[in-house]
Amino acid sequence: MSKLLSTIHPYLTFNGNCREAMTFYQQCLGGELVFQTIAESPLSGKMPKRTKDFILHSTLTNGKLVLMGSDMAPETGLIRGNAVSLVLNAGNKEEIKDWYEKLSAGGQATHPLQPNFWDALFGSLTDRFGNHWLLNYKEVRKSGKSGRSCNRRLGLYNEYLRLKKEKHEQRITDQDPH
Repeated sequence: MSKLLSTIHPYLTFNGNCREAMTFYQQCLGGELVFQTIAESPLSGKMPKRTKDFILHSTLTNGKLVLMGSDMAPETGLIRGNAVSLVLNAGNKEEIKDWYEKLSAGGQATHPLQPNFWDALFGSLTDRFGNHWLLNYKEVRKSGKSGRSCNRRLGLYNEYLRLKKEKHEQRITDQDPH
């Protein structure tokens, strides 16, 4: 009996511009992009005609990279926030630099690519669709370092993210007039 690997993939919701956003991500990240519109689905007869070109489901696949999206915002509307970030782990320096440049085009580069204390090249950005990205490249070295050293760096990285979140939450609290 074979075991299936459990995975988790980001699923982005857009407000009518899913095709544009996912095409942009394909241009940045490469891969195969598939769309299903509402008109092409069994829902087509139950939905307003104005929504027939909306994307019911899309998938961008490039090797192990999978990004999904839809125009199917909930009835409450689409609310963009900073609770979720997309993490891209690059395979080499050229790839992370290329991704960073392309994804930040028209958006905001919030943290430039630079070496960090967890011994990786790291940067963050918000793309032109309001999605937050964390890009990371960790060069694999054949140095015989123990797993404990890697675990220590991972712990430092997690501590960095925790402190960054605390700082952001404090900024929000300081700005709240109530």
